[in-house]
Amino acid sequence: MKLSEFAPYQIAMLIGGIVLFLLSIALIIFATVKRRSTKTGLVVLPLAVLMIGFPAIKNFEGLGFKLEIAVNSVETKAQALEENPDNAAAKRELESALNNLEANVTTNTASANVAETIAHGNLVLGNHDRAIKWADAALAKDPTSTTARVLLDRAKVSKALPRDSMQPLPPAIRSNLTSAVIDLDKHENISPATRVTLAKAQLALGQTNAATTNLEHAVKTNPKLVLDPKLKTLLNQR
Repeated sequence: MKLSEFAPYQIAMLIGGIVLFLLSIALIIFATVKRRSTKTGLVVLPLAVLMIGFPAIKNFEGLGFKLEIAVNSVETKAQALEENPDNAAAKRELESALNNLEANVTTNTASANVAETIAHGNLVLGNHDRAIKWADAALAKDPTSTTARVLLDRAKVSKALPRDSMQPLPPAIRSNLTSAVIDLDKHENISPATRVTLAKAQLALGQTNAATTNLEHAVKTNPKLVLDPKLKTLLNQR
C-alpha cells in the first residue's frame, strides 16, 4: 500500500504512532536497565500500535467501500444495456465502469459476487471469452452459485450464436449451439435478458415455438426490453 493512498490525517497519525512506539520502547528499555517499573512504557505501547494500524484499517475500509460502489455501478449499467443493446451511451458507460472494476481485482482476489458481476458485464458487452473466464472464476470460489452457472451457460450460448440466425448452420456450429442451449434451458427462473439470448439461439436452430415462448415471457417480465427487428417480427406473428 503506497503512502500516497493515505489521507493527510492518516499520515500524521501513522508518523505520530511510529514516534510514540519508539519512545515507548526506549522507555521500557531504560526502565529495565534502571530496574524501575516498565508500566508506563507498556501502557503507551498499545496506543502506539493502534495509531500505526488505524490508517491502514481505515484505508482498507475505504477500498472495500469503493469496490462495492464499482460493483453496483457495473450491475446497474449492465442491466441498462441489456434492456437496450443499441444504446451506444450505455455501452460506453458500462465499458468504463467494467474497466474500473477489473483494474482493482483479479480472478484470484475477486469474491464470487464480484467475479459474477464482471462476467455479467463482459457478457452484455459481447466479450464472451472474458465472460466465460470470470464465470469460471466465480464457480471456483462458489461451486454452488446458480448465478455463476447461468452466466457461464449463457456466455457459451452467446459465443456459439451465428452472426446471421437466418442462414443454415454448419453441422459443427449447430452441434455446439444445440449443446449450449440444452445446458442453458435447464435453468429455472432465468432473467428476461437470458431468455432473449435463449430465444435467439432457439430461433437459429429452427425451434420457433420455444423461441417465441421465451420472448413472450421475457417481455411480460420486463416490458422495457428493446428487441431487435427479427425477434419483434417473431413475437408479432404469434
